[in-house]
Amino acid sequence: MKARWKCLISLLVILMCAGSWLTWVDEEASELTDQQLKHAAVTFATARLLNGVISVIQGTEVSIQPVGVGVTITAGEILDPVNDLVERFSWVMLASTTSLGIQKLINELIATGLMSILLTASGIIYLIALWFAKDVGLRWWLVSAKLFGCLFILRYTVVLMVLFNQALYLGFFAEEQQAATERLEKTTEQIEAYHQEQQQSLQAQPESFWEKLKNNMEQFTTQLNPIEKMKQLKTISEQAFEDIIKLIASFILQTILLPLLFLWLIVKMLKLIASYSPAKVTSSS
Repeated sequence: MKARWKCLISLLVILMCAGSWLTWVDEEASELTDQQLKHAAVTFATARLLNGVISVIQGTEVSIQPVGVGVTITAGEILDPVNDLVERFSWVMLASTTSLGIQKLINELIATGLMSILLTASGIIYLIALWFAKDVGLRWWLVSAKLFGCLFILRYTVVLMVLFNQALYLGFFAEEQQAATERLEKTTEQIEAYHQEQQQSLQAQPESFWEKLKNNMEQFTTQLNPIEKMKQLKTISEQAFEDIIKLIASFILQTILLPLLFLWLIVKMLKLIASYSPAKVTSSS
């Protein structure tokens, strides 16, 4: 190998080793992971709160009987599909937060000084083998190159994954996830308000038959129109169903599929480096 190529490779190796000691990149990646964890925790809590409110209202029925005509409001039947989806969404969010926690732990392990020491030591060994290949032999040059390449991938790919994931989140998912989470919070408030309204109306029933009939008529025509209320609940449940589907898709892609893709790429690169064997080295062995 010509001297100018050796100088260029040596410069790149030195820059790679020096970059491994820069802690601000690791701190930035850790902070980004913390932000994603907080956002996932808020979304998880919102889903669990919605699940709790729906579970309470599912066990209640509201019957109104103006002028002998009976109408029974069964909100649980409308909200049951949403409740089932929320329970599955909770499992997705548990997997997402676990994935983010694992990423943070791996990033903290890789960001330790030990990994930088190993990478720097392997870089020094590789440079010695590069400049004195005739003395140490091509086989040792190849071993040192593989070692340095593997440690370099392990040192930087996790940080790169976190930064890429955050860029993808800010570019495509942030606005939609935030809006969907806020709508779910509003949905929870609306369902809870509906339940409280029904409970208050039941507790405030008058003693007199005529007062009870008059009160039921007023509720039926103004405050508690069953058909209108059921339409509102159906609209709320459909919107909540759509928001949960969007959140499931985005969190699975962001926190599960993409990390698995990066993991697959890391394994493929490590295997490629480990299996690399130039013809000269093979023939000399």
